[in-house]
Amino acid sequence: MRAVRSFRLFVLASGVATLVACGSSSGETLFESGGTSGAAGHGGVAGSAGQAGAAAGAAGSEAGSAGSAGAEGGAAGEAGAAGEAGAAGEAGAAGEAGAAGNGGGPPECKPIGHDEDGDGVDDACDNCPSWPNGDQSDGDMDGLGNSCEASANESILSGIEYFESWMQAPLAQWELSEGYVPTQDLLKAADTSCGQDCGANALWKKPLSGTYGAESVFQKGDGSGWGGVLVADKENDGGWVGCLVQFSWTSHTLGLWKFTAGATYVSQIGDSVTAEDAQTPSGSLRRVRVIVQGPNLTCDFENDLGKSATLSAKAGDAMVFQGRAGLRVYDLNAAYRSFSVFR
Repeated sequence: MRAVRSFRLFVLASGVATLVACGSSSGETLFESGGTSGAAGHGGVAGSAGQAGAAAGAAGSEAGSAGSAGAEGGAAGEAGAAGEAGAAGEAGAAGEAGAAGNGGGPPECKPIGHDEDGDGVDDACDNCPSWPNGDQSDGDMDGLGNSCEASANESILSGIEYFESWMQAPLAQWELSEGYVPTQDLLKAADTSCGQDCGANALWKKPLSGTYGAESVFQKGDGSGWGGVLVADKENDGGWVGCLVQFSWTSHTLGLWKFTAGATYVSQIGDSVTAEDAQTPSGSLRRVRVIVQGPNLTCDFENDLGKSATLSAKAGDAMVFQGRAGLRVYDLNAAYRSFSVFR
């Protein structure tokens, strides 16, 4: 095949969560708080010799609105003991910090009323907004959910640099070749009408290098071609590396492909592996991810039916994994539901 060139953002690694856009539910037809604590230290009020027990007990009850330990201690203790029980109530207030840390999502998240992956967690507060993870598991506590970590090693990535769910147009941060049409919640890619030996790319304009991940979730439309994620696009010469799923009537396979400057055709890197059954419904969600660590690249696939596959490659003299990332279709219609960049 011949290559043809062609919400919104929030950053976790820095601790600031800014979301510009969000996506839709996956059912759309294609192509048509911890608790709060009361005032602490009320249990420390001291009464006179004859009234201290009653006053301290009442104060302990007030502290009990924040923590039951303070209430019980205040009700049961004598004058001095009640004051100490009030201090215990103050310690109960410290439990508020533990509750606040229970969210697991971006810090200071402000819900936007949309849940792209349908897992019950708002996109702005989701530590993996592209793929369902209702429990928000985060094994290494770096703010990036387990579902978005690199499959080989969760320490490789630690945050979401960019999340796009195609809610707003025009897409100033994107370079879209002919055939890509932004609609609400989707980026539709139509590439079955251009004939043989053609392809279409959509590129996020910011170059990437070092360690990063690029991911897209999409649904297959008409055609028996390729769809997936590009990385290492060279703006000056058009070269790129792609982690692409090939859909045919008899098989759905995962392969690594590259296009280099001066080449006429795209060439394959190594062998393909089976990604999913050929009978997998077009509407199933498919996630393709590329993880780059310097000269090493991993290409991962999974679908919402539990099928998965992995390939890997190492950079050589004519292949360096630095440059822009984005999407590609070749002789295929597809609906891209989200695009993410991880660091």
